[in-house]
Amino acid sequence: MYDLLVIGGGIQGLSAAWHAAQSGADVLVVEKGTAAGGATKAAAGMLGAQTERHAGEALQRAAVSARDYWKTWAAEIERTSGKSTGLRLHGAYRTASSPECIHELRSAAVEQKALGLEVQSRFPDGADVKESVFFPQEAQVDAIQAAAAIAQGIKNAGGEIREKTTVRAAVLSGDVWQVETESGIYQSRYVLQAPGISGAVKGTSLSGAVLEPVKGECLAVRPAVQPFKETIVDEHIYLVPKADGRIIIGATETPGDETLDVHAGAAAQLLSRAVALYPALADAALIQHWAGVRPRRRGGPPLVAETKPGLFTTIGHYRNGILYAGWTGRLLTRWMDTGSRPEELAPFSPEEVTK
Repeated sequence: MYDLLVIGGGIQGLSAAWHAAQSGADVLVVEKGTAAGGATKAAAGMLGAQTERHAGEALQRAAVSARDYWKTWAAEIERTSGKSTGLRLHGAYRTASSPECIHELRSAAVEQKALGLEVQSRFPDGADVKESVFFPQEAQVDAIQAAAAIAQGIKNAGGEIREKTTVRAAVLSGDVWQVETESGIYQSRYVLQAPGISGAVKGTSLSGAVLEPVKGECLAVRPAVQPFKETIVDEHIYLVPKADGRIIIGATETPGDETLDVHAGAAAQLLSRAVALYPALADAALIQHWAGVRPRRRGGPPLVAETKPGLFTTIGHYRNGILYAGWTGRLLTRWMDTGSRPEELAPFSPEEVTK
């Protein structure tokens, strides 16, 4: 019997499994495809605690805590796996040019300063924008590298990851969960469902949360010389420079679309906006394009909850799945160990809705 069985091998499920495995728990991750093969694989890896808008002070502080946790957690991941997470600590710009977005940016800067967060008035060299603020504490990881390192850390600690295995149902029998898969039945004291856009399996619950798929298309270019190290988040796009010289350009947003094609019009729009934002990218080589589908919780923040006795759920992280992964995973394993919900997770309860 396992101590924890995780349904879903994206970065949310892997992160909780990593924390449990490092504490000595017997852990099994079951993934219907390949580990980190969904939204995680498509993510740009931004840890956007300040460049992203978060609804209310509680969520803003949670985002900052999650970002800052990555700065120490990454070293632990790398120590336990021998692999890099691609963590970069160069900060991020938020830029604007339209009157509406300039007003919004200035308001956000005032709000964040009032919370004691570090905000600087500074422009990115070479960018064509009218307003800019700089968040020196922002960071990023390489999502694919980080997920692979987390998975390796799980295995090195004795945990198991079973890919291409579909969960059919989960049933609570006494105080033990019986999880039926196409390859057999597994028993576990606790179950964590982190299914991404797939939703709940038979016998489990999302406490009424409704998930909405949001497709995002991305590109990557490689300039002859990488002109900046900081992430740049503009009104419509972001530019995320990676250690290997690539710059990720993203992302479109198409609610309700679960296809993975990259449309020519979307690619053209992303390139046009990227060059308008940073003209020197006109000479960069276009080297990659891809799409992913993010799970968004309709009408509310991500859901992190015990939805049945011994059944925990983490879903709906939308644009912030990488950001919250480690922090959420650590708090979920604490919840399982102590039997009490950590107060930090209160903003992610089933009752919370976006204000």
